[in-house]
Amino acid sequence: MGKYIDDKTFYDILNIDAASIPVDKQEAENFIRNAYKDKERTAEVNLAYSVLKNFRLRDAYNWWLKHSEWVSVIQQFDIETVDVAEDEAEIRRALELAEVRVRESG
Repeated sequence: MGKYIDDKTFYDILNIDAASIPVDKQEAENFIRNAYKDKERTAEVNLAYSVLKNFRLRDAYNWWLKHSEWVSVIQQFDIETVDVAEDEAEIRRALELAEVRVRESG
């Protein structure tokens, strides 16, 4: 799974097991709020709370965590200067990672 701040995910920052978050939106918000309420309000804690409490942002963040390795490879390419012949190995690596992730989530 991907990492974010100092090798910690937002779940790590709030000491939450992602699998333990209730499916119901209101229950999930309460669960995350309870994890947040005793934390010192640092910038990273506030950011983690802001993302995880919002189900749409949390879903997007979870997608990013699941695909962070692939996203990282893609971000290395400069669309303006990419040379298919020169960068073929890296392009193949990115495509292989994407293919593996699609199979894993399918």
